[in-house]
Amino acid sequence: MYSSLLARLSPLGRRADGRLVLRSPFNGLDSTPRVPGLVATVCVLLGSTAYDGLSDNPRWITTLQTSPLGPVPTATLGLLTAVLLAAACYGLCAGALRLADRELTTPSPPSPTPCRPSPSAISLPTTSHS
Repeated sequence: MYSSLLARLSPLGRRADGRLVLRSPFNGLDSTPRVPGLVATVCVLLGSTAYDGLSDNPRWITTLQTSPLGPVPTATLGLLTAVLLAAACYGLCAGALRLADRELTTPSPPSPTPCRPSPSAISLPTTSHS
């Protein structure tokens, strides 16, 4: 699921005929299927990225070096906290959105629309190795 999600964020895509196209980086997200664990995967992706960015902060490095738990348990707790904060932010935003629009409390079933390239997609030449 993780790899599929990252592939949908790619600026490269394929048309229905298999031709490689250059597209807007987030164009593939609208075809992401609703599957169990998707929200958790996104929260881990965002939380771990946030932790990675903050882990070079001098205050955090000092905390790791002076923690009575030791650096590894403290770093693990920091990573878990970052993921939980990402999940909490997601939950708060989803809840606020549902309060603002009551129609979102009963999601409609996904429609089986085929994936089509956007009008702004640019075809890329491909080579055949036959």
